[in-house]
Amino acid sequence: MCGRFALSLKPEEISSRLTDIQLHVDSWLNVDEYRPNYNLAPQNRAAVVRRMDPKENRLVIDCMLALKDYHQGTLTRRLPSDLLQSRILPQLMLQPTHGSLLNTINARDDKVVEPRGLWNTIKGKKRCIILCEGFFEWLTKGKDKIPHFTKRTGGQLMCLAGLWESVTYKGATEELHTFTIITTSSNKYLSFLHDRMPVILTDPESIETWLDTSSGEWSGNLAKLLKPFDLSDGLVCYPVPKEVGKVGNQSADFLKSKPAPSSSSANSEHAKKKGPVGSDPARLGGTKTGGPHDSPNMKDEPTGAPTPKPQKAHIKRSAVSVDSDTSPPEKKVRKAA
Repeated sequence: MCGRFALSLKPEEISSRLTDIQLHVDSWLNVDEYRPNYNLAPQNRAAVVRRMDPKENRLVIDCMLALKDYHQGTLTRRLPSDLLQSRILPQLMLQPTHGSLLNTINARDDKVVEPRGLWNTIKGKKRCIILCEGFFEWLTKGKDKIPHFTKRTGGQLMCLAGLWESVTYKGATEELHTFTIITTSSNKYLSFLHDRMPVILTDPESIETWLDTSSGEWSGNLAKLLKPFDLSDGLVCYPVPKEVGKVGNQSADFLKSKPAPSSSSANSEHAKKKGPVGSDPARLGGTKTGGPHDSPNMKDEPTGAPTPKPQKAHIKRSAVSVDSDTSPPEKKVRKAA
């Protein structure tokens, strides 16, 4: 699954990074709504690239708005017309329940390629790219849950394949744009952490193909893009501070490797001289200098991330969609589908 990620860059930095990967965006929509975020969670704002019109070759960046700003299916504030929300919602609904906030934050690749189902009506003409610096996932070790951050080895922007849709709440007069992140089977280097990972598009050709919605049709070439990350490009994954688990917490430390604790005073002295024991992140892909299983904090146990608690006001829980890669909060963390 992929429900927590980071984008702490300023708009001008994002534009520069996009140029580096030959992704040329014509404009930002609602750039004043964008805020750098070290800990993006469901119901937070995000930056998403899509075509302004499915048949026009004009790319724009939209910012999403948290659903917690809505109550009882009516708008509690005036919305700009071009905003994206971090999950797909049904095209017409009475109000956003807690279950509906979470049940489609991810779209499974095997469900997307099917010629039927929730995604069939939008996958041909409403594809997008979600921008981030990396994503968080939690490793379960006994009763403990250890957050990990995964990013590109070179620090490039991650471009996550997604779908978007526009919705109108019953009784509302304005549209809300929503998106979902597509997930696929985890590659072998991240399988210790979770059995699913987001689809990451890396080369300009793949990104251009994904964003080209001029035909309005789904094709086999698009389906081929929905695959685990190419290890030759390289990923790095490492444990980070547990404070990232609380929605709303913000810190640059959430994107930095957390030093492993010393096992003895001797190790502590060694750490002062040589650096923290076990602080080197596990490099994934490229020239492999050590796999994730070389770290004492890593083993083959997939798990889900802590789910944000529902807002108290006007929020009810509901059943989870069969396409979901996540679930409403539970007392125990269960393995994702």
